[in-house]
Amino acid sequence: MLTSVARFELRYEQPKRTPLAIGQLWRAFDRWWWFYTDEFRAQREVLPLIDFPNPERFYESTALWPLFVSRIPAPVNRRPEHKALTDEVSLLVHYGERCIQNPWLLRPC
Repeated sequence: MLTSVARFELRYEQPKRTPLAIGQLWRAFDRWWWFYTDEFRAQREVLPLIDFPNPERFYESTALWPLFVSRIPAPVNRRPEHKALTDEVSLLVHYGERCIQNPWLLRPC
């Protein structure tokens, strides 16, 4: 059964640097998927992410990886204005674009 389908792009954007599409995070069929973009695999300046060391591999998990979970403040369920945000996809869309722990942008696509 298809539930909560979503696609995000992780980008590296810094002043005076060319933006780089690092990879895509997908949610489909109750699983999370991660893969690097061709653009990332063709460059040599930015290293692979610790959670995803092999740029040639597709990663799959039933749980969202810590790299992305850290973008969701806890506990958001105590904030009355966010009661409609009940799943990780909605929380990533609402909170996940920027994170103080890393320079990458996560945007729905």
